[in-house]
Amino acid sequence: MKALKIAIETSDYTLPSDFKEQAQIPGGATITSSSHTIRRMQIDPHLIEVVIEVSGSVAIGVFANWLYDKLKGRATHVRINRREIVLNQGEIERILQEEIEVK
Repeated sequence: MKALKIAIETSDYTLPSDFKEQAQIPGGATITSSSHTIRRMQIDPHLIEVVIEVSGSVAIGVFANWLYDKLKGRATHVRINRREIVLNQGEIERILQEEIEVK
């Protein structure tokens, strides 16, 4: 199993409810921990931190599509394992592929 740490900055106060602890994700991944805090910035966005466990058999394309659908139009910044990403489905899939295959 591989743990992915995903940090999401958002001003959408409904987004944290989409990342409930112990939730199953399409493609074979599982959210194992989730937290959110309000961080003081110019517009007070939420910072959501999620740990998602994946196995080598995860369907990365399905997982990436699910994550992109949750974030599009709602997240201002996203980091996966401390790597800032451009918010598009292809970039998310590429980073997930690299992070799951590496290490």
